[in-house]
Amino acid sequence: KTPLFKSSSKYDSKSGWPSFFKSYDEESLNLYREWDGRMEITCKNCGGHLGHVFMDGPRKESLSKFDLVDVPKTDPSSALRMPRFCVN
Repeated sequence: KTPLFKSSSKYDSKSGWPSFFKSYDEESLNLYREWDGRMEITCKNCGGHLGHVFMDGPRKESLSKFDLVDVPKTDPSSALRMPRFCVN
C-alpha cells in the first residue's frame, strides 16, 4: 500500500468529494496538466487516476504553522492558498 495524502490534511472543501491540502510525500503522486488546463492526480505507484488538484484550498493563514512545515516540494503552491487535492 502506498500512502497518498496526510490524514491530518483532510478537510471539508464543500465540493462533495474527499479533499486534502497536501500530499503524503514527494514520491506518492504524479501531476499532469490536461488539455483543458486542469491538473490530474495519479498514483505514482500504480498510475491510477485519483482526481484533480485546484489552487482554491484552505488559506495558509487559517492553518497552524505545523500544517505548513512538511509540505512536499512537488505540491503546487501559491502565496495565499494551499492546493485542494480533490479525490474523485
